[in-house]
Amino acid sequence: MNAALSAGHHLLITPGVYTLDQALNVANANTVVLGLSLATLAPANMIDARTDTRWSSGSAQAATGQWVTITMGSAQQIDLVSINCGGNDTDFAHGYQLFLSDDGVTWGTAIASAATGSQLETISFPAQTAQYIHVVQTETSGSWW
Repeated sequence: MNAALSAGHHLLITPGVYTLDQALNVANANTVVLGLSLATLAPANMIDARTDTRWSSGSAQAATGQWVTITMGSAQQIDLVSINCGGNDTDFAHGYQLFLSDDGVTWGTAIASAATGSQLETISFPAQTAQYIHVVQTETSGSWW
């Protein structure tokens, strides 16, 4: 997909599940990326509960605002989120905000944030019911996320 995007093509994603090993890089102005119906982009190794694998954005945190949203499939009681960078000493969110949502659209205020991050972030908070977890990177770094 990134090869097509870097060549200046638009991207039409048909229904299905597509596993990504890196983030989509939409660098050209006026590029259209459109997902039809149930087109799902699933980051490989994002939520596999293994400490020896990891997903990476594949690019430096040159500007704030990189984000990832995870759906739990249905509403769940959530009181802890762990972000583990799989043994990499520098590739982690160097600052973040954590949001929860019932609908994946309305996020409200951050339930947790940090101006610095680490290889393993364990974020505890009072239990809440939500279907979506949204993490936004808030600091810059030359390292990947």
